[in-house]
Amino acid sequence: LFSSDLAEADLVERIGSVLADARGKRIEVFVRTVDELESIVAQNPFPDAAGSRHMVFFHAAAPEADLIAKSRDIGGERLVLDGRELHVDYGEGIRTTKLKIPGKLERTARNMNTVRKLAQLLRA
Repeated sequence: LFSSDLAEADLVERIGSVLADARGKRIEVFVRTVDELESIVAQNPFPDAAGSRHMVFFHAAAPEADLIAKSRDIGGERLVLDGRELHVDYGEGIRTTKLKIPGKLERTARNMNTVRKLAQLLRA
C-alpha cells in the first residue's frame, strides 16, 4: 500500500522497472486506487458468497469480453467480468474446483475479505 501523485501509467512503469531489475525479467504490474477498491467492494456481484470463497482477479487492462466463455470446466462456480476485474464465487471452495480460466499468469487474485481490508487500510 502506498500513496503517490504520479499517474497510473508512470507508476506502472517505475514499479515494473524496479521489479525487472530485481527479478531479471519483466513482470506485469497493476495498481488500484482506494476509490477503485471501494467500488469493487460496493458493487460486489456476489453479496451472498462467503468472502473467503469469492476471489477477485485483478488485470492490468480489461480482459477480452469473452474471457468467461473461454473458461473451461465451470461447475458450481459463478463468474462475472466487471471492467478490469473478474469475480469468481467458488461456492463449495477453491480446493476442489476444476475451473480453468485462460491467461492465469496475467493476473493476481485476492479474496473479497482481503479486498475489503485493503480498502479499509487505504482509506484510514
